[in-house]
Amino acid sequence: MKNSLVIIVMFFTLSAMSQTEKPFRINGVLKNIAMPIQKVFLSYNIGETSLKDSMVPINGNYTFSGKLVEPTMASLRVKYEPGTDGKPVKTVSGRDFSTVFLSPDNMDISSVDSFSNMNVTGSKAHVEYVKLKALLKPVNDQM
Repeated sequence: MKNSLVIIVMFFTLSAMSQTEKPFRINGVLKNIAMPIQKVFLSYNIGETSLKDSMVPINGNYTFSGKLVEPTMASLRVKYEPGTDGKPVKTVSGRDFSTVFLSPDNMDISSVDSFSNMNVTGSKAHVEYVKLKALLKPVNDQM
């Protein structure tokens, strides 16, 4: 009986220890994007909690940081500066939105020509996500 109790206590202790938060950081660079970007938005979930953050790029650079319990999917999108007429520029989701797999790493993201044309380095989880996306492409194309 005592052995069972010790095993149960150890199990819950190990479970609690495995839920520690670890930091992540995104360093983004915007290059040759035709329209000036007003803000970059990051959205992701930790468990049942939805987190959103925004950043005004400075000289084409933006940074996000936070803590994760486990790798998770996130979305990055942009909002452009208003046009010369003062009206907001409508975004096109395919060009102005991208999915990134966050992991507790320092990630570098470089967007060239359009925001969605991203190169992500520093995240092994994102590399695996890209591989999975490529494997699923034929199935998704059929759907």
